[in-house]
Amino acid sequence: MLAAHSRHTALLASGAGGATSLRAAWTSDGTSWTTSSPLPAGSGQVLAVGTGPGPAVWVLLSGRRAVTVAGPGAAWRQLPAPPPPTAALAAGPGGSTDALAVTGASLTVYRLTPAGAWSKAQAITVPLQYGSSS
Repeated sequence: MLAAHSRHTALLASGAGGATSLRAAWTSDGTSWTTSSPLPAGSGQVLAVGTGPGPAVWVLLSGRRAVTVAGPGAAWRQLPAPPPPTAALAAGPGGSTDALAVTGASLTVYRLTPAGAWSKAQAITVPLQYGSSS
């Protein structure tokens, strides 16, 4: 379960194999839950999940699928295939979405443009001291 803004958020899976579907669920009082519409996941595996502003939820699925839902009652929105090797999404204010791609010591941030394309926004090399852990 993910905690976000004094609300609890969960991602639920039901079914098996190609009939698997996902639902996001929210509660603010811990006793009554509201769920999203079902998202047919097929045989896709959930690689990462997170929350955005307010009740927003994003999910990365195998096969380079990325989806978001704004909150209870909203429809799931399919995003363009994220750049490989995207490890997580970062949902920001105003509906902005970043894809965080990691390769070794390099982090590349791609931003989803209003035209629906991923655009490289930033690249960072993080110095790693391999073999230095104690």
